[in-house]
Amino acid sequence: MKKILLAALLGALVVLCSACAVQSDIPRGYTQKEEHFDENGFQNYTDYCKYYYADTSAIENNKRFQKLTADQVQDIKDYFKNFAQWMEAEGRSEEYDFAPSCINAGDYVCKVKDSFEDYTILFFDTQSGVLYYIHNNS
Repeated sequence: MKKILLAALLGALVVLCSACAVQSDIPRGYTQKEEHFDENGFQNYTDYCKYYYADTSAIENNKRFQKLTADQVQDIKDYFKNFAQWMEAEGRSEEYDFAPSCINAGDYVCKVKDSFEDYTILFFDTQSGVLYYIHNNS
């Protein structure tokens, strides 16, 4: 019984830590959020979140974000394509509603790491005012 309780507590701690890590990356000022954390993740996890902003200055004035150029658009689309494949493989497609066609030059991105094995992308769609957070290290 103690082992089951310990395992449950560890699982809850991992989900809580994952959520805390996300919150530290997200600029303040969003008015609404949708978060889909990997409930089974421990060291390897896949998270998808959306944050809605009425005022885009929180992103546009954030030094961590860079404005996308036309040359960078395909690179970011490739990460979202890879991420969609992971969500599908994990049976979580119903949580994932991102449309890569919204990625355009002039949007903003913060990319952490540069490989398909371990990455975090924060993509801000300037037209909709939505910040998309994807993380995968599966």
